[in-house]
Amino acid sequence: MKFWIRLLTATADKLDTLIEKEDDAIERVALDVFGNTAAQCREILRLTENKRRLIKLQVLYGRLEAGLPEDAFSLLVRYGRGASLSELADALSIHRQTVYKRLNAACKAAARLLAADKVTPETLAEEYDNMLPLPLSIK
Repeated sequence: MKFWIRLLTATADKLDTLIEKEDDAIERVALDVFGNTAAQCREILRLTENKRRLIKLQVLYGRLEAGLPEDAFSLLVRYGRGASLSELADALSIHRQTVYKRLNAACKAAARLLAADKVTPETLAEEYDNMLPLPLSIK
């Protein structure tokens, strides 16, 4: 689950842009007056499904933001956006091992929150593996 939580926090600030790109693509396809109507419909359905999945990621991110203590959420976001354990330890003025323990606790708390909504690593893999890399893949 750590991979998915990290991916979620790493991509959250890019989701609005990605959703807008899907909207633009849907509009482009829909306004093509010389296109094959059946092919256009299939493409619009595909793009709409991608948009739905991106919006679901936004909802999951919001769930984490609302449900986690501020310090745990902040730690997950900073780590998800690329801060190393050493950088986090320096920024927080605590030992690296303490950062690791807090990060693990935050990941477990986030996993519990998502599990309450029936979101598991398996359901996320099933829904998002074919979309990787979103803006980045950190597998």
